[in-house]
Amino acid sequence: MNSIDRVYHLKYYEDNNYNINVETCFRQDIGGQKVFTEMIASYNENDNDEFQGDGVVYMTKYPNIFLNNSSSAKERKEEMRSALASDGYRVSPEETHEYMEGNTSYGNTVQHLQFLAHDAIYNNRNELNYFKKMLPRQLSESVDGFIQVKNGRI
Repeated sequence: MNSIDRVYHLKYYEDNNYNINVETCFRQDIGGQKVFTEMIASYNENDNDEFQGDGVVYMTKYPNIFLNNSSSAKERKEEMRSALASDGYRVSPEETHEYMEGNTSYGNTVQHLQFLAHDAIYNNRNELNYFKKMLPRQLSESVDGFIQVKNGRI
Protein backbone atom coordinates (compact mmCIF):
# COMPACT_ATOMS: atom_id res chain seq x y z
CA MET A 1 0.00 0.00 0.00
CA ASN A 2 3.02 2.30 -0.08
CA SER A 3 2.09 3.21 -3.64
CA ILE A 4 -1.09 5.08 -2.56
CA ASP A 5 -0.47 8.79 -2.89
CA ARG A 6 -4.03 10.21 -2.68
CA VAL A 7 -7.24 9.04 -1.00
CA TYR A 8 -10.44 10.47 -2.51
CA HIS A 9 -13.03 8.57 -0.49
CA LEU A 10 -13.00 6.29 2.56
CA LYS A 11 -16.09 4.96 4.27
CA TYR A 12 -16.25 2.36 7.04
CA TYR A 13 -19.52 1.24 8.56
CA GLU A 14 -20.83 -1.66 10.56
CA ASP A 15 -24.17 -2.71 11.94
CA ASN A 16 -25.24 -4.47 15.14
CA ASN A 17 -24.95 -7.90 13.49
CA TYR A 18 -21.15 -7.63 12.99
CA ASN A 19 -21.51 -6.85 9.28
CA ILE A 20 -18.64 -4.60 8.30
CA ASN A 21 -18.33 -2.71 5.00
CA VAL A 22 -15.46 -0.62 3.66
CA GLU A 23 -15.41 1.54 0.53
CA THR A 24 -12.36 3.45 -0.64
CA CYS A 25 -11.31 5.33 -3.76
CA PHE A 26 -7.68 6.30 -4.19
CA ARG A 27 -4.86 7.03 -6.62
CA GLN A 28 -1.69 5.00 -6.59
CA ASP A 29 1.59 4.97 -8.43
CA ILE A 30 2.29 1.64 -10.12
CA GLY A 31 5.53 1.51 -12.06
CA GLY A 32 5.57 5.28 -12.54
CA GLN A 33 2.00 5.40 -13.84
CA LYS A 34 -0.94 6.87 -11.90
CA VAL A 35 -3.78 4.37 -11.47
CA PHE A 36 -7.18 5.15 -9.96
CA THR A 37 -8.62 2.39 -7.79
CA GLU A 38 -11.91 1.69 -6.06
CA MET A 39 -12.09 -1.10 -3.48
CA ILE A 40 -15.30 -2.31 -1.88
CA ALA A 41 -15.15 -5.02 0.79
CA SER A 42 -17.54 -6.52 3.29
CA TYR A 43 -17.30 -9.23 5.86
CA ASN A 44 -19.49 -10.64 8.57
CA GLU A 45 -19.48 -13.17 11.36
CA ASN A 46 -21.33 -16.43 10.68
CA ASP A 47 -23.06 -18.75 13.17
CA ASN A 48 -19.76 -20.51 14.01
CA ASP A 49 -18.06 -17.28 15.11
CA GLU A 50 -16.00 -17.29 11.92
CA PHE A 51 -15.59 -14.28 9.68
CA GLN A 52 -16.22 -14.49 5.96
CA GLY A 53 -16.12 -11.75 3.37
CA ASP A 54 -15.83 -10.68 -0.21
CA GLY A 55 -15.09 -7.64 -2.25
CA VAL A 56 -14.26 -6.10 -5.59
CA VAL A 57 -11.44 -3.94 -6.93
CA TYR A 58 -11.80 -1.67 -9.97
CA MET A 59 -8.74 -0.03 -11.52
CA THR A 60 -8.28 2.39 -14.40
CA LYS A 61 -5.69 4.89 -15.54
CA TYR A 62 -8.42 7.31 -16.69
CA PRO A 63 -9.78 9.78 -14.09
CA ASN A 64 -13.04 10.27 -16.08
CA ILE A 65 -13.84 6.56 -15.92
CA PHE A 66 -12.84 6.47 -12.26
CA LEU A 67 -15.20 9.29 -11.32
CA ASN A 68 -18.13 8.52 -13.59
CA ASN A 69 -18.23 4.76 -12.92
CA SER A 70 -17.32 4.58 -9.26
CA SER A 71 -20.21 3.22 -7.23
CA SER A 72 -18.66 4.60 -4.03
CA ALA A 73 -18.43 8.12 -5.45
CA LYS A 74 -22.09 8.60 -6.36
CA GLU A 75 -22.99 10.44 -3.16
CA ARG A 76 -19.77 12.50 -3.20
CA LYS A 77 -19.30 12.98 -6.93
CA GLU A 78 -18.82 16.76 -6.92
CA GLU A 79 -16.37 16.58 -4.01
CA MET A 80 -14.36 13.95 -5.86
CA ARG A 81 -14.49 15.96 -9.10
CA SER A 82 -13.14 18.95 -7.17
CA ALA A 83 -10.37 16.84 -5.58
CA LEU A 84 -9.36 15.45 -8.98
CA ALA A 85 -9.33 18.99 -10.38
CA SER A 86 -7.10 20.16 -7.51
CA ASP A 87 -4.74 17.32 -8.47
CA GLY A 88 -4.54 18.71 -12.01
CA TYR A 89 -7.01 16.40 -13.78
CA ARG A 90 -9.68 17.80 -16.05
CA VAL A 91 -12.64 15.51 -15.49
CA SER A 92 -15.40 16.00 -18.01
CA PRO A 93 -19.05 15.62 -17.13
CA GLU A 94 -20.43 12.13 -17.46
CA GLU A 95 -20.90 11.16 -21.11
CA THR A 96 -24.51 10.05 -20.78
CA HIS A 97 -25.39 13.24 -18.95
CA GLU A 98 -23.81 15.69 -21.37
CA TYR A 99 -23.79 14.02 -24.77
CA MET A 100 -27.02 12.10 -24.66
CA GLU A 101 -29.24 14.70 -23.07
CA GLY A 102 -28.45 17.22 -25.80
CA ASN A 103 -26.64 19.75 -23.63
CA THR A 104 -25.28 22.22 -26.17
CA SER A 105 -23.06 24.10 -23.73
CA TYR A 106 -20.58 21.23 -23.85
CA GLY A 107 -20.57 21.04 -27.66
CA ASN A 108 -17.96 23.69 -28.40
CA THR A 109 -15.19 22.57 -26.08
CA VAL A 110 -11.85 20.97 -26.82
CA GLN A 111 -12.86 17.88 -24.82
CA HIS A 112 -16.02 17.37 -26.88
CA LEU A 113 -14.19 17.83 -30.17
CA GLN A 114 -11.50 15.40 -28.99
CA PHE A 115 -14.20 12.89 -28.04
CA LEU A 116 -15.85 13.24 -31.47
CA ALA A 117 -12.51 12.75 -33.28
CA HIS A 118 -11.61 9.71 -31.17
CA ASP A 119 -15.10 8.27 -31.62
CA ALA A 120 -14.94 8.76 -35.41
CA ILE A 121 -11.63 6.89 -35.58
CA TYR A 122 -13.05 4.15 -33.34
CA ASN A 123 -16.19 3.77 -35.50
CA ASN A 124 -14.05 3.54 -38.66
CA ARG A 125 -11.00 1.80 -37.18
CA ASN A 126 -10.94 -0.91 -39.84
CA GLU A 127 -10.64 1.67 -42.62
CA LEU A 128 -8.41 3.98 -40.56
CA ASN A 129 -6.05 1.38 -39.13
CA TYR A 130 -3.09 3.43 -40.36
CA PHE A 131 -3.84 6.21 -37.84
CA LYS A 132 -0.88 5.13 -35.64
CA LYS A 133 1.56 6.00 -38.41
CA MET A 134 -0.08 9.28 -39.39
CA LEU A 135 -0.83 10.90 -36.02
CA PRO A 136 1.67 12.36 -33.55
CA ARG A 137 2.69 9.77 -30.92
CA GLN A 138 0.77 11.39 -28.05
CA LEU A 139 -2.45 11.61 -30.07
CA SER A 140 -1.98 8.05 -31.35
CA GLU A 141 -1.58 6.78 -27.78
CA SER A 142 -4.68 8.70 -26.74
CA VAL A 143 -6.73 7.10 -29.55
CA ASP A 144 -5.32 3.68 -28.62
CA GLY A 145 -6.43 4.20 -25.02
CA PHE A 146 -9.88 5.33 -26.18
CA ILE A 147 -10.24 2.18 -28.30
CA GLN A 148 -9.19 0.00 -25.36
CA VAL A 149 -11.77 1.66 -23.13
CA LYS A 150 -14.51 1.27 -25.75
CA ASN A 151 -13.59 -2.39 -26.14
CA GLY A 152 -13.73 -2.82 -22.35
CA ARG A 153 -10.07 -3.76 -21.94
CA ILE A 154 -9.33 -1.10 -19.31
